Amino acid sequence: MAENVLIIDDAVEEAKVLQAALSIKLTGVHVGIAFNEVMGLKMVEEIKPSVVILDLSLDDTEGVESGFRVLRSIRATNKSVTIYVLTGHDTDKNGIKAYKNGANGFIKRPAEIVEMEIRIKDGLESAKYRQKALNITKEREVEILNQFIGTSDEAKRIREQLVYASKSDLPFLITGESGTGKTTCARIIFELSEKMSGKFVTYAPYQSGSDIFAGDLYGHKRGAFTGAENDKNGLLKEANDGLLFIDEIGDMPLDVQISLLTTIESKEYRAVGSNDIEFSNFRLITATNKQLSEEIKEGRFREDFYYRIAGEIIDIPPLRNRPEDIRLIIETELRILEEKLQMYDLKISNKTYKKLIGLEWRGNARDIKIGVERAVSRAIMQKRQELELRDFMVMKDVLDAVTSLQEKTRNFKRACVRKAIEQNNGDIEEAARSLKISRATAFSLVKT
Repeated sequence: MAENVLIIDDAVEEAKVLQAALSIKLTGVHVGIAFNEVMGLKMVEEIKPSVVILDLSLDDTEGVESGFRVLRSIRATNKSVTIYVLTGHDTDKNGIKAYKNGANGFIKRPAEIVEMEIRIKDGLESAKYRQKALNITKEREVEILNQFIGTSDEAKRIREQLVYASKSDLPFLITGESGTGKTTCARIIFELSEKMSGKFVTYAPYQSGSDIFAGDLYGHKRGAFTGAENDKNGLLKEANDGLLFIDEIGDMPLDVQISLLTTIESKEYRAVGSNDIEFSNFRLITATNKQLSEEIKEGRFREDFYYRIAGEIIDIPPLRNRPEDIRLIIETELRILEEKLQMYDLKISNKTYKKLIGLEWRGNARDIKIGVERAVSRAIMQKRQELELRDFMVMKDVLDAVTSLQEKTRNFKRACVRKAIEQNNGDIEEAARSLKISRATAFSLVKT
């Protein structure tokens, strides 16, 4: 069945030429045209297009307001359609307004056929994703929610919060120790939401410097700062119509917090080194394993930024506070491995389960995943079907030793960087250069 594209443009001859050219370029796609508001809205209802290319100035008397009215009408009745506005009038101003009224992008006149072809193909794909999100069934909702594993009251509470978060426009802050499932929760919100048709974009900065952090988020122009060797699109552009998940938000530099605060409110931003305003219709979810209230007291986190990102908070307790979930998490990881390895006879005795529940899983669910993988590997090498406590204990000893070694190594590196900074009169760039490490690495070490 052919997909439909509709061009709504009062420039009759130009619309006909565009229709003819696109009909040749787009195999399996029917391209329709309409020349005014009434005709356009009627065809939208009749052919139900996946992509609409809309001229903003459909009426010389009203100007762009005629196009904005059509835009709002189409979006009100069709949540999945991709709408591109076609305009040469004050592109920045009208483009941003178009985004806010439901457009997915804008194309400058005169329209290049090659660009139109690419944009329409992208638009057809985006429309499919949006329609898929709208068709989420109750069974699929349960399947998505069960990615957060557990039968405890705390696990049930978290799943209820995730359903609410998926239907809300508020920014959510997810708190919890490392390995508790913060990224999983953010992805669940994204997968459940009917409002997002774009990508799930994750970012874990790990205490980068301000320039790097801003460049990653907003993009940058070549030469905007040391190390910016080429133009780069930022994560906000990538997350348009989707969800941007920033993990460890507590590591964000104060000046970037100020700029992102404004962007969250307006959805407008500038790439580093550029004067051009860009727009991104992104949803923000953040996470941290820090006590941000303490960070605020110490002056390392802005209070106004905290209240902006923490419209609601989802706190994930560690497994030691919900031990009844440990067995199900182990069983789930074991079933996943059985499917992957095509071995369906692996087992753990109730006696072993009781002892596993009593272990201190410092890395929470992440430790369990690694522990099960190594325990299965050990049992298979010894040609056993039953996993024993000793299989897990070997892994626990390794994990604890690795954690201790990592801490000692990081402390040594931190001391070296601080000494180099002192020797270079406080110049962190020179210190990094003398140690033959990047400035970002030096920043990450001295800030911890």
